[in-house]
Amino acid sequence: MTFWRSLGFQTEMNDVLDKPNFTLEELLDKGEFFITECKNQNQKLMAYLLQEDPLRKLVGYVVGVYDDEQIEDEEETNQNRLTYARTCCEVLCQEDWALSNAVCENEGLLELFWSFLEREDGLVGGLVSPFACRAASILLQRKIQECFDVLKSKENSLGMLLSKIGHSHVNELIQKVLQCDKSDSFGVLQWLRDENFVGQAIQKFSPQEPSCVHENMAMTLIEFFSPPSSEEVMSMMNLFEQEDNLGKMMDFIVNGVCATATYWGLHFVLELLKRGVEMGGMMEHVPPEELPTIIRISGQYLKQIADILREVLVGEDGDDRRITSSFGKVVPLRSYRLKALEFLAVLLSARNNWVDEQFIDSQIFEICVQLFFTYHWNNFLHSCVSDIIMPFLEEREMGLVFEVLFARCLLGEKIIQADEENSEAVESQMVSSRGYMGFLNKIANQIVAMEGKNPNFRSLLENHVPGWSNYVNGSLKKHNEMYSVILGGQKPIGDDSGMSLDESGGPEDEEDLEAICTQYSVVQGFSEPTFGYGGWEGEEEGRGG
Repeated sequence: MTFWRSLGFQTEMNDVLDKPNFTLEELLDKGEFFITECKNQNQKLMAYLLQEDPLRKLVGYVVGVYDDEQIEDEEETNQNRLTYARTCCEVLCQEDWALSNAVCENEGLLELFWSFLEREDGLVGGLVSPFACRAASILLQRKIQECFDVLKSKENSLGMLLSKIGHSHVNELIQKVLQCDKSDSFGVLQWLRDENFVGQAIQKFSPQEPSCVHENMAMTLIEFFSPPSSEEVMSMMNLFEQEDNLGKMMDFIVNGVCATATYWGLHFVLELLKRGVEMGGMMEHVPPEELPTIIRISGQYLKQIADILREVLVGEDGDDRRITSSFGKVVPLRSYRLKALEFLAVLLSARNNWVDEQFIDSQIFEICVQLFFTYHWNNFLHSCVSDIIMPFLEEREMGLVFEVLFARCLLGEKIIQADEENSEAVESQMVSSRGYMGFLNKIANQIVAMEGKNPNFRSLLENHVPGWSNYVNGSLKKHNEMYSVILGGQKPIGDDSGMSLDESGGPEDEEDLEAICTQYSVVQGFSEPTFGYGGWEGEEEGRGG
């Protein structure tokens, strides 16, 4: 069947190629027949396309440069050009390099190809922009040196690309540019430095830019730098951590005007911060002037980060930001505040005394604890706050922990109050436990573990947190016992023990197995058992799959 189809395609093309004065457009009108014959390396067809005039027209359709002609029907003409652009792009990008090599070996054709960067509509406004960007990516991979010679010869070619990074097809082309020469063998990284790539990239996080620009720029940078694959890329990454560049980036993040600038800016800075913390080693007593720049600058902006989190807590009943939910009216937390909490958790992991003095003066801990107990059901928030509180509990000096978390934040009293309110609601209203209860129990158990290691800490809690001992020996103990029960009983002991399933505590008969299945279903929240012994309910015996 394939043979006969191929023969049909060849006949279609030969009908055109045998004409005395055929045009490229007549070939392009054959659509898939034309593409297939190019892939099949039809010798007569390829010989024609490799001539300069047809090849120039083919490139022109891809990048939106057309011969002067009288346009009678603009709509029909544009549709034809769009179809031709797609077809020509497919041919240029095919696995055989004959056509792409011919373009790159002809300086005039290569200049024509990259001319789409210079036109205002060349990247996004024109009909052919996705095809131009795709073909450019392919040529760049195949002929790096030739393509970069043209790019470097054009004034502000990098700026022209970055100005349209909000469009997906242009963003993909930019990523190809950044990824194609990470060892700087062809001078690409040096060209990026000469074109002030770092400064232009940071400017894309301005609140005045649209959200798609913030997202694409952040993801492009993370893709470029993760992981740094060479010393040259590392040196480029270090430019982002220079004080002026990082300060400008943080100014955009804490501006407060644009949520996406905050979110995506923090998303990228987090990658730099994780690297700084990992490479910084032991920094507990390091003074701020000797800290890695990324950690020092991040610490200097903690008060502004705190303001971003605090503003969600000051809304009143008449606040127009409040929305109605199934749990009452709340101010939406929004993802950029969760990203700010993630940022704080990573910065805290530096375990530096100066940074801690900043996590305390800016009232970060008080804000985090209040957020935790204000949003009953936001487990993303509860996880982020737990990542901040738990390491602080485990790794800091006892006196500091008690002063910050228990004297200032009143964490012990809040845990007890939240547990009592939850128990009352569950018992009186027959509702589910609040979403933060699992995290709350985890934090409480960590506090209890600290009591066991340090009797002085236990005395502080007993003297300053009313009801703590009763909570630990009552409600917390009950929760721990309930959640430590092994579902389905103890694991059966192997045959080598000489014990039977009955003796090992395993299920004794079919009724026991059904009881286990029922228990599992109820715990998972099903109103009725979803399966019985021997298979799924209603399943035919012996059914495969």
